Amino acid sequence: MLRSALLLVAIALAISRPSFAQSPATAAAGWGLLGTWRIDCNAAPSRNDVTLIFVVRTGRLFHDRNWGDGHDSSVVSSVVARTDGTIDLTITFPSISQTRQNVYGKTRDGHWHTLVSRNVDTGEYLIKDGKFVNSGIASSVYTRCAGP
Repeated sequence: MLRSALLLVAIALAISRPSFAQSPATAAAGWGLLGTWRIDCNAAPSRNDVTLIFVVRTGRLFHDRNWGDGHDSSVVSSVVARTDGTIDLTITFPSISQTRQNVYGKTRDGHWHTLVSRNVDTGEYLIKDGKFVNSGIASSVYTRCAGP
């Protein structure tokens, strides 16, 4: 009985551990994150439908955002593609003076949505368990778009 319990614990730990260490750019590429993502690729960028671009420049991964009346570009300092299929990013956003942990999960059809968005410095969650903390509304699903 004890041997079976230990075996189950060992399997659970092995499954929940992140995959081997990779550069942020390599991990993002392997997960399929690089490119341009939108809620609706045919609509103009707006505060409700921000264009998200994950791109590698000079070997570093950047997260660019365009919300129509403004844009920013932030370095992604850490990416871990997890064995459970999620990807965990640490992004420093100079435009809002925050470092955030964002965890994305893929949908069955290859899109993704945010499971967690947390301010690393304060621990405050914007999104937890795939829902906005203040409203309970599910996070948006992003689709890969053609072009930048």
